[in-house]
Amino acid sequence: MQGSLIRSALINWRIISVRLIFLPFKHVLAHLGLSFLLIVPLHGHADKPDVTVTFLARPTKISDRESPSSIAGHTYIVLSYRTSISVKEQVYGFYPKDGGRGQVRGPGLLTAENRCTGSEECSRSDYAKKVRQLGDVVTSTALPIDFKQQRKIFEVINKWNAHPFDLVDSNCVTFISEVFAATGYTPPAMSGLDRVPVNYLNAIKEAVRTQDGLRKADEKVRLAEERKIVAEALAEKAEAEKSAAIDEKEAALRKQRDAEKIAIEENDKRLKAEARLKEALEIPHNWVKCTCPLRHKNIGRMIDGVRWHSPDVKFCN
Repeated sequence: MQGSLIRSALINWRIISVRLIFLPFKHVLAHLGLSFLLIVPLHGHADKPDVTVTFLARPTKISDRESPSSIAGHTYIVLSYRTSISVKEQVYGFYPKDGGRGQVRGPGLLTAENRCTGSEECSRSDYAKKVRQLGDVVTSTALPIDFKQQRKIFEVINKWNAHPFDLVDSNCVTFISEVFAATGYTPPAMSGLDRVPVNYLNAIKEAVRTQDGLRKADEKVRLAEERKIVAEALAEKAEAEKSAAIDEKEAALRKQRDAEKIAIEENDKRLKAEARLKEALEIPHNWVKCTCPLRHKNIGRMIDGVRWHSPDVKFCN
């Protein structure tokens, strides 16, 4: 019985421990160069993330008044921070430090709004909004990120600040690939035409779709496994409760049988006692009343103050 109760207690604890739900602590932390800018949202948005990273790409273009030419296209990110009154946006992209984006090799610089020179398009305060409106942005995808992912993105940014630029192996696509990995996704491989910014961003969009599908499938499997564990725990609990009930019933039956046995024994004792009492008060057949009880005090039996004994005993003279 005690063992069944212990098993039931352990199973209850197992069921309680199956699911632990952690509520996210939201942080919005924007990092500019080597310093940090803290933007604290005053109102929560359950359906809209506080921080979003958007990946954008544009194809080859000829220089115009809006931006310089690009022989391979370009890809970059926009970090969006939701505040209590608006959305603050910052553009980050990997460029060669000297010359245009089409230069084959040169020391690289990861440009941000507060570090762009006056000749660079990202120096404009409305740059983030402008790049969204430009018709040459042919593909983009936005991902909500948490504080941990945001911190990893800025670790990538700081790493690439002093990174050499190479049009083949160390360029805006390589940078975007590492940023994408910082969001928790596995970046697509870069080979052949997939090295072109627009093609690579399309590959990123497909990777998001595929990996999100896999994550949903994994979540379904996890939930199914969790439900299985709960069901098994409940079944085990039910079996333990059944076993405990059987043990309790058997204990009650044993107690009942013991009580019945004691009752029978007590009744037997009572009957024997009554028989002895009856025998003690009954005058045996043919016995006679003693006329000299003092002489025959150890003969026969005393009944109601009168001694009786067998007629074989000699009478008193």
